[in-house]
Amino acid sequence: MRPLLAALVFILLASWAMAQMPAPGTTTSSPRDTKLQLPNNPISDVLEFYEALTKKRLIRDATLTGPNLSIEAPDFVTREEAISMIEAALLLNGYSIVPVDDNTVKILGSTKQPRSEAVPLFSGPASSLPNNDQVISYFMPLSHISSDEAVNVFNSYVVLRSYGSIIPVPNVNAVVITENVPLVKRLIDLRKVIDVQGATTLTEFFPLQRADATKVQDMLGAIFENSGSPSAPRPAAPPAGGAPTTSNATAIKAAGGNGVQIFADVRTNRVLVIAPEKQMPYIRKLIADLDGAASFEEPYERFLKFVRAADVLPVLANMLTDDPEKQKEFESEQQNNRMSDQSSPYNNNNNTNNNGQNGSGGFGQGGGGVSGGTKPDKLVDPNESTAPLSKIVGNARIIADRSVNKIIVIGPPESRNRAARVLDLLDQQPKQIYLAVVIGQLTLGDGIEAGVDYLIHTDNLKILGQGTAANLGNLIQGRSASIDVVPGTSNVVSAAADAAATASQVASTALPLLSGLTVFGSFGDSVDVLVRALGTSNKFEVISRPVVYTVNNKKAVISSGQQVPVPTSTLTSAISSNVATDSTALQSNIDYKDVVLKLEVIPLINSENEVTLTIAQQNDNVQEQVQISNNSVPVIGTQELRTTVTVPNRNTVVLGGLITDQETRIQTGIPFLKDVPGLGYLFSTTKKDVTRRELIVMIQPFIIDSDAKLKEANMIERGNTSFQSSMYEDKIPVRKAILPDTPRAEQQRKAEEARQKQEEAERKAAQRQLKLQQKQQQAN
Repeated sequence: MRPLLAALVFILLASWAMAQMPAPGTTTSSPRDTKLQLPNNPISDVLEFYEALTKKRLIRDATLTGPNLSIEAPDFVTREEAISMIEAALLLNGYSIVPVDDNTVKILGSTKQPRSEAVPLFSGPASSLPNNDQVISYFMPLSHISSDEAVNVFNSYVVLRSYGSIIPVPNVNAVVITENVPLVKRLIDLRKVIDVQGATTLTEFFPLQRADATKVQDMLGAIFENSGSPSAPRPAAPPAGGAPTTSNATAIKAAGGNGVQIFADVRTNRVLVIAPEKQMPYIRKLIADLDGAASFEEPYERFLKFVRAADVLPVLANMLTDDPEKQKEFESEQQNNRMSDQSSPYNNNNNTNNNGQNGSGGFGQGGGGVSGGTKPDKLVDPNESTAPLSKIVGNARIIADRSVNKIIVIGPPESRNRAARVLDLLDQQPKQIYLAVVIGQLTLGDGIEAGVDYLIHTDNLKILGQGTAANLGNLIQGRSASIDVVPGTSNVVSAAADAAATASQVASTALPLLSGLTVFGSFGDSVDVLVRALGTSNKFEVISRPVVYTVNNKKAVISSGQQVPVPTSTLTSAISSNVATDSTALQSNIDYKDVVLKLEVIPLINSENEVTLTIAQQNDNVQEQVQISNNSVPVIGTQELRTTVTVPNRNTVVLGGLITDQETRIQTGIPFLKDVPGLGYLFSTTKKDVTRRELIVMIQPFIIDSDAKLKEANMIERGNTSFQSSMYEDKIPVRKAILPDTPRAEQQRKAEEARQKQEEAERKAAQRQLKLQQKQQQAN
């Protein structure tokens, strides 16, 4: 019996040992300690060891394949610790443990979802959950935080496995979590922290006095938004206290869970804020600062004298801005203003309305129609509006008050100072030109074939144009004084003996032979002296002496003439069919054509004492009358001259060469007999005479760049009128033109002073005589 009992005891001990060490390399030191050594074991070996430790039946997934696992502990561990380590290793490598009952467990591979295998659902405190790493579903109710916000927080806090999920349940404000037990316990602990009652929420209206409610809403939304920009407006529950409706308000809810909602009531210009109590003082301060009064410093005002406020406005805006896009916009506006400035204030429409007037009579009689209507004005009303203009450049505002031509700048001191400096440079008095013009006719004859020949006999002349070489040579030969001819030669003909040798050379080099004659002469003396010098020969007749002012590089126009009637159409019609009493009516439409002497000058100041004149001259004249369709029609001739010349200030330019011929027939004979038809030619003589006249134009520019020079120009003009003797007792001080320092110029100056003294003495003597006569008349 003893050997049988010993064998039974050995078998029982061996069975117990086999149960404690199911895998090679694992030993136990006590019935409750386990040596965990599973280096690089396949999943099947790990599950067999797990099954031996837990004493549960394992239902293995057919797809349980994967790399070998290594689970090792350096020291002895308890059975529970060994089971926990194996479960953690399985979860870490994508295997799921799903309990079926107390004695059965499913082991799923990474390709299967545990939720498809009836994962157990738990609720209640964390202590009711299993103390292992199995996959469960947990129902978590919420009290204060919403289910959506809880899901966002949980997903940000943990990273779920492939089989994990967090599902919100809004109707009961709860979430369902499917994950392993340790992760579920962590989320339960987090719920205790975030699902608490928040701070007290306040609702308050903020009426705005200066700021705009929409802009304040945008700024507050940008401050409280985490992303720096307001979230998209969404419908919100109407707050208590009569919150604005969506028809005139928009809402912004700040992100980050701070619970700040901002409404803009556009109708009443109020801002409604719903926010936690602790944030409300900060919001009040922000709104008070945003609705504060803007600092309004004293604006800069500048009345402009010489430039228009509308023209300066885009220039100032361009100077004050630093934005390239804005600069391009202002430059484009300046270009548009320059194009609009090209429109002239002068009306160039010379059309008149032609209203035909009919007439009738016997045979050979006729009627006519004449042009009627009112001649249009030469000046048109400016179409510029006087409404103010304004521009915003950064934090500065520029206003152009066109009604009083004033610029107003409102902004920081830097902008106002920059605007003042720019206006100081722009608002300067432009230079003006005073043009004294003398237009006259010179009668040619007595060996004087052209106006230039006549003018050469005067002193102080320089020929700057073209002439007839033959006539010029003859004049040079017969002249004892010196002549300086330019351009093309520097020769000076100083004596009659040298004139014969140099005349042909000077004429061919300086003045090439041309069929016509155009002369531009420069004089150092004043216009009046020239007129007197020409008038002494009784061959120069002054037609007109206009005086005009113009701005630098602006055109001045002088026009004088008449309108000549010209038939435009003639209509012949019969008014009776009886041959014996046949009569016809002639109807003519008459139009008027301008026959004018027109002078256009554009002066350009090159330097302080030099002016470039661009000149265009047009001379119309009626040459003869011709018969066309029983109508006498005038033949209108036109002469034009265009040139550009540069002269010193206050020097005179002479334009000549426009010559006209006028033929006259003078019949002389025995009175009465010369008028007898048929026999008159036996008792009469007809003399044919041709008169040649040349149009001479003299232009003297005066640069007006100060008030003193303007007064001087006015005095010069007054001195040439009757005002000199009738309104002014004292002599008018006139500064003469600047003459070259030559002996001849000195002689001219002294002669001119003597002439002025003589005229002054004669004027005073005439005044004394006039006063004496008045006294005698009063005495009588």
